[in-house]
Amino acid sequence: MKRFLWKMLFLLPVAVVLVGTNVWVDPAGLFHRDAERRIATYLLEGLNVANVRNHDERQVLRYYAQGLKEKKDVLVFGTSRSMVIDSSFFPGETLFNASVAAGTLRDTLANYQLFHEKGFVPTRVVLGVEPYMLNRNYDNKLCLEAEYRRALGRLRLPLTDRRPFLARLIDRRYSQLISPSYFQASLGNVSGLIERGRPAPYPTSEFEVADNMVRADGSLSYGEERRARSLEAVHQKAVRFVAKHPEELANFRELDKGLKRTFETFVDALLEEGIEVILLLAPYHPVAYEMMQANDAYHCVGEAQTYFRSYATQHDVPVYGAYDPGACGLTAADFYDAVHSSREALQRIFQQGLTPSPLLQEVPEVAAEEAGHIALDLAFFDDPAGRQ
Repeated sequence: MKRFLWKMLFLLPVAVVLVGTNVWVDPAGLFHRDAERRIATYLLEGLNVANVRNHDERQVLRYYAQGLKEKKDVLVFGTSRSMVIDSSFFPGETLFNASVAAGTLRDTLANYQLFHEKGFVPTRVVLGVEPYMLNRNYDNKLCLEAEYRRALGRLRLPLTDRRPFLARLIDRRYSQLISPSYFQASLGNVSGLIERGRPAPYPTSEFEVADNMVRADGSLSYGEERRARSLEAVHQKAVRFVAKHPEELANFRELDKGLKRTFETFVDALLEEGIEVILLLAPYHPVAYEMMQANDAYHCVGEAQTYFRSYATQHDVPVYGAYDPGACGLTAADFYDAVHSSREALQRIFQQGLTPSPLLQEVPEVAAEEAGHIALDLAFFDDPAGRQ
């Protein structure tokens, strides 16, 4: 008994430091909601919003959808790798980018549900699909839980939540209070918080500014610091990324049947509504892709790409891009880090998708044994902007 009490006395201050730091720094803006409603209000007014970091993107989406008055022609869902897709990708059409960092299938279903419940069914949906979306051992626990559950009900999909009943009553995001990985991310952002304080988003009509900015169409404009990174700095980031084992690919031994069913049911429902669907396979930095391709531990990445392409072929759904940057005509100069390409690079991919280039036409479906590499979206905590 005494030994147990001594352990508790030792762990108590550790827990206090862990929880206190996570709440104070809050690198993903889960517990400080002041900025979210303000950002959504600016977006609804048609204004770009600069100095955005450490905010809850999912909550912004909820506020934005609540205040939206008319439907958009194009909606984009995905991860931080598709956030740079803006209205210029689809001239003459209205667009909103509802992608979120570390996005999962849960996020995709929940975020689409926001617009569906308003009756704002788009003409076209762009889905950025990632291999880890089919990894049952990964869940960022950040999705809009209520919307996700309602989406499952609408699609008649089972709720596979094995958490105890009481745990289900608590927002999944609050589990980050005691998360060691969130604590690590918080520590990485302490200096930025001390130097600059908590960010105060402000509206602007500029297309690009020195700060990170969310444009009125929901797309992300990276700050000047990231846009100006040297090739050597980006190369080092790519190498370091592969040297770490991405959390979302941990224990990724097979494509989960339940997640495949969720993906297929969701896309099938979109197609049945007469919505055009485009799948985006965002490429990775050439060095990172080559290193990951040589490692058999990531065989599911290639299998996931084969699966997405196979589904698309069977349902006449266009696929833009490939995990292999070479197949898209991209080089190291097109990347900001190991996993995020520039807006201009993705725009070229979309132009190729509309009118496929000879290079893309010659690329066969990726064999199951071919391994690519996946974006570690949770690494967005590595810089003050809230992304890798």
